[in-house]
Amino acid sequence: MRRDIYDASLETHQRQLRESFTFRPDVDNDAHISALRASFDNGQLCLVLGAGCSAPYRIPTWANLVRDLASDIFGTDLDSLPGASKAVSSLSLLSFARILNAHSFLDSYFYLKIRELLYKSYDPLASNPTYEEIAALLHFGAIEEKAARCPDANVSAIISYNFDNLLELQFEKLMLDGCFHSVFDEGSYKIGGPGTSIYHPHGFIPLSIDDASAGGPLVFSEDHYHRMYFDSHHWANQIQHMHFERDTCLFIGLSFSDPNLRRMLDLARSRSNDPRTHYAILKRSNSGIKPDDDFADYMHEKDLGTFPIRVIWVDDFVEIATVLSKLRAE
Repeated sequence: MRRDIYDASLETHQRQLRESFTFRPDVDNDAHISALRASFDNGQLCLVLGAGCSAPYRIPTWANLVRDLASDIFGTDLDSLPGASKAVSSLSLLSFARILNAHSFLDSYFYLKIRELLYKSYDPLASNPTYEEIAALLHFGAIEEKAARCPDANVSAIISYNFDNLLELQFEKLMLDGCFHSVFDEGSYKIGGPGTSIYHPHGFIPLSIDDASAGGPLVFSEDHYHRMYFDSHHWANQIQHMHFERDTCLFIGLSFSDPNLRRMLDLARSRSNDPRTHYAILKRSNSGIKPDDDFADYMHEKDLGTFPIRVIWVDDFVEIATVLSKLRAE
């Protein structure tokens, strides 16, 4: 093809793309919530939780946890070290965490230090409407009736990428003992338990336990991730693949920047002739006030759509609880 003809064809194609794309996120929350409610009613809803869910308790994000750990290992604030900020920005956080893990004294020290930093600003009096609504989803009427048995929960499973056990503490606070059990290593996976499984594929650091072996191994640094994902029979890989392939998943409090999560979502999609459609609740950028915000949200939405994940947009994080409450509406 002649270059001038090619250029003209390309320009026409680009113009058509610009005209057909709105560059604004597609806000279709009602339809997405309706689809989620159908999966919930059928017992095929899996909740997938990230660091944003524990934020009301002042639990640090993973990125802040890595920086706090670095400051502790070096014995000084990371920003006070010459060139530290440049070094951190030039490495992925996973790579930086790998270096920190290699320079910690012992595995037990590493575990206990992360636990200390994880809960150092914990606010036990904070309210968490998202966790309260998840508890309500676990069993209709359980909160109001203070029932301790949830034999027929419509939530098939909960996958939490958080180390903390604050969701479990919320359930216990609402007298939902017997409605759930935590899974955090091969042993707890095989033993199982009553009610809904709460899987912690990256490890488990309970608030009240100091024993470094109590929560199983942590997946914190790049080498940890590699060891786990090289093993296709690893319990955490199996449960994530299973629920990503069989259930409708609702992602809450996640940025989707984790390359391992993206890899597993791609794998689940590629292994099915009819991949499940999943959903994510995301906060709009500054509520879409500026055109740039709309474009950023639009690109995020298009990226997730390739998995496929549909986005439920909210203007404030407090609206997440409202979305969850609509799943159990009559």
